[in-house]
Amino acid sequence: MDYLKTAQEIVQSVGGAENIEHVEHCSTRLRLSLYDNDKVDKRALEKVPGVLGVRLNVQCQVVIGREVIAIFEAVQQQVSAAEPSERVKKQNQTAGARRGFCHQRLSTFGARDCRWRGVKVAAVAS
Repeated sequence: MDYLKTAQEIVQSVGGAENIEHVEHCSTRLRLSLYDNDKVDKRALEKVPGVLGVRLNVQCQVVIGREVIAIFEAVQQQVSAAEPSERVKKQNQTAGARRGFCHQRLSTFGARDCRWRGVKVAAVAS
């Protein structure tokens, strides 16, 4: 199996490297956190050589089997080689939305410590 070609086809089928927020794997699946799941071409992804199945929910899970680590590494190379400006801009937008959510909660409850997603944030009254 050509891991690089498989990785390229997977990245293309999920909307390109700029749509990938995070990549990880378990023992048989490639797990992709995407900015926009609507960009996934599930039919094309299922036809990629080496892909045994696709589960699309909160994450895009690509069932690979025992070759998952090699394909994971090739996908990581594809993502890291992508134009960083678009990915960084999307990551900043996502982080800004998360900060906005926390700030909204903090301004509602006043100045006190808040635990949100496992991160301690010192609340400041607006």
